[in-house]
Amino acid sequence: MKLYTVRHCIAKSNENKIAASISEKYCEGLSKQGLKQAKNLVPKLKKYKFDAIIVSYLKRTIQSINPYINSIKNPPKIIISNLVLERDLGTLKGKTIDEVDVYIKKGRNPISWKPPKGESILEVYKRAKKFVSYLKRNFNKNSKI
Repeated sequence: MKLYTVRHCIAKSNENKIAASISEKYCEGLSKQGLKQAKNLVPKLKKYKFDAIIVSYLKRTIQSINPYINSIKNPPKIIISNLVLERDLGTLKGKTIDEVDVYIKKGRNPISWKPPKGESILEVYKRAKKFVSYLKRNFNKNSKI
């Protein structure tokens, strides 16, 4: 199995240096530059044939892949999965990136530290392991995802 990963294009929250995390409230989708990046992805992605495209439910991830999907005649299966979400920052969602960094660095182990009502990097790792198991169960070794 071949697995290609693409991060979402630049979101409005990225430009504003806001840690949107898994929240649509603080993100509002892709910025103008992000929409341009998504269009620029099309020729790069067209070089490959995918058996499936797996994205999170977040608007920014769907907006990032939509130009490619809309440009091909027979799009692959689209799978929306919570297993590919970015880290949940809990109560730190909506804070600036600098505020989040300061909060994490206050004597905490950045790997095991868990934001209030969020998840630690270790929990993200466990979710990634579940994603790999999902891929193994649902796609054969000749699949391109």
